[in-house]
Amino acid sequence: MRPFTFAALALLPLSACMEPAPADAPPAAEASATAPQEIWLLASIDGAAFPATATLGIDGTQIVGHGPCNTYTGTVNGMSISNIVATKMACPDLTAEGLYLGLLGGVTAVAETRNTLTLTSGSSRLVFNKAAPV
Repeated sequence: MRPFTFAALALLPLSACMEPAPADAPPAAEASATAPQEIWLLASIDGAAFPATATLGIDGTQIVGHGPCNTYTGTVNGMSISNIVATKMACPDLTAEGLYLGLLGGVTAVAETRNTLTLTSGSSRLVFNKAAPV
């Protein structure tokens, strides 16, 4: 019983890195129960190559992805994305992540072609390329 108690206590500080989910966000187990059908890789913002790696997966009304530093989830409401919740780990690309997640939360229009997804957020455009299947 002692090893279990130690392991549980060792994980306790990690809970401080998590932001509480909004009341209408799905439970974490539900959001991650299935992998998204399509994964998109962020290629550029406003025509400039994105300096880090970020992914976006869409599964019905849920999004899930990896920013340059953290994983995130959110909710798709028509043409907008809301309730974005991310882990809170630091890394050298935190500024790029803040820009990405900020723009993602302001999406007002979506356009998809066979291999490209374009999200419009205010006057900014985020262009994603479809990831190769794994």
